[in-house]
Amino acid sequence: MLDPTSLDSVFALGHFDAVIPFCARSLVGESVQRPYDYYDNNVVGTLNLLRAMQRHAFGKIVFSSTAAVLGERLSARRVASQGANQLLWRQQAAGKMRAG
Repeated sequence: MLDPTSLDSVFALGHFDAVIPFCARSLVGESVQRPYDYYDNNVVGTLNLLRAMQRHAFGKIVFSSTAAVLGERLSARRVASQGANQLLWRQQAAGKMRAG
């Protein structure tokens, strides 16, 4: 999802019923060690996907989240890295749904 050209190539292949992205990073401990890698993959990748969907007039996405954003008992630092990624993903997806 980090390569917009590759995303465009996939959407150009033909009809899809929905997009189900399963490429998010979700290991809380690793996200504390390498937070920027997580933001690149999860946040920037999601923006690239949503933009590609918009360019190709595709509006169906199935969203799935980890429990880190839903109140899992973790340290504030861990939630700040992994949970924040997931929260941003949700906000991006919600914005996409509102925009159509």
